[in-house]
Amino acid sequence: MTDHVLPEPRDDRADLPHAEPGVAELSQTIGEVEAGDARPVGDMARSIQKDRAPSPGDFATIAQQLMASTSESPTVRRVVDLVVETVERCHYAGVSLRHGNGRVDSPACTDDRVAKADALQYELQEGPCLDAIRADELYVVRDLTSEWRWPSWAPAAAALGFASIVSVRLSTAHGVVGALNLYSRETDAFDEDAVNVACVFAMHAANALWATQEVEGLRTAMRTRHLIGMAQGVLMERHGLSEDAAFEVLRRYSQIHNVKLREVASQVLERRNEPGPPVAQS
Repeated sequence: MTDHVLPEPRDDRADLPHAEPGVAELSQTIGEVEAGDARPVGDMARSIQKDRAPSPGDFATIAQQLMASTSESPTVRRVVDLVVETVERCHYAGVSLRHGNGRVDSPACTDDRVAKADALQYELQEGPCLDAIRADELYVVRDLTSEWRWPSWAPAAAALGFASIVSVRLSTAHGVVGALNLYSRETDAFDEDAVNVACVFAMHAANALWATQEVEGLRTAMRTRHLIGMAQGVLMERHGLSEDAAFEVLRRYSQIHNVKLREVASQVLERRNEPGPPVAQS
């Protein structure tokens, strides 16, 4: 699928592993959240009735379902499946995620036509999901055949069989995660109640997706810290350096050659039986 890069990317939290919390704290945190992956996920079709607005209890169940995993892939898959179960006259759904480098993609869709519609938005650089990420929080398309805001994308999406769409920004207090896109085969399918339900659902989905990104950031930080620690050990043994001096070698080599610290560490380990990066001079 074609990706589109937007301005103002979010921070890459994995580039400074030595500034992250301690290994013991990370281990404990990850152990606690990964224990939640074992929680069973019920059949939402049995608990949510689409012919009425979801109750507070329904949304409590939805929130529990969305937070059932700490990994992004199953969570984003659950988001699109549950929103179709929850919002009346929503026939298909997709999620557009904004990544740390500004890249946007659609990792989960309930139908191939949704994936094609999203890919067209990225290719044409116009459409409600992109605008929901970068402009306004909510876009409602009543009738794609008469939609004028996206003159190239709207007729192409209508040709795929869609008639009306709702795109809602996925955001938390920490930033924009992406957009949730609801598609219907019917014209003017989403009334005010349906839009309100979609907006509340999007808040729960955004929190769940942000949580998975935070956990993945912790996992990455731990993997990177471990990698750097092993590389430090190689340099300490090979050159008789202290722990701090070994880290300084890696840091200086990273800066001089414009290579990320974790990549330098990986190179040192791959070449542990060969001459590694030169020892930095004081």
